[in-house]
Amino acid sequence: MQMPRMDGCTAVREMRLAGITTPVIAVTAQALPHDRKRGLAAGCGRYVSKPIDWSVLGAYVEQFLAVFRAADG
Repeated sequence: MQMPRMDGCTAVREMRLAGITTPVIAVTAQALPHDRKRGLAAGCGRYVSKPIDWSVLGAYVEQFLAVFRAADG
């Protein structure tokens, strides 16, 4: 969520305003509840804080892929 020119929440918010619907999974060291709420409110589909639980991240990716597979079906 921390990036050089703009933070991740701003980037996702601008993507959503531009009509981009690609799922976004935030991966960040910011682990406080208000950070998570802010990321989800900005348009992130999921929020994963470090240290990364790879099984959780994998499950989120699978959920998004299942939606795409169903849409292509």
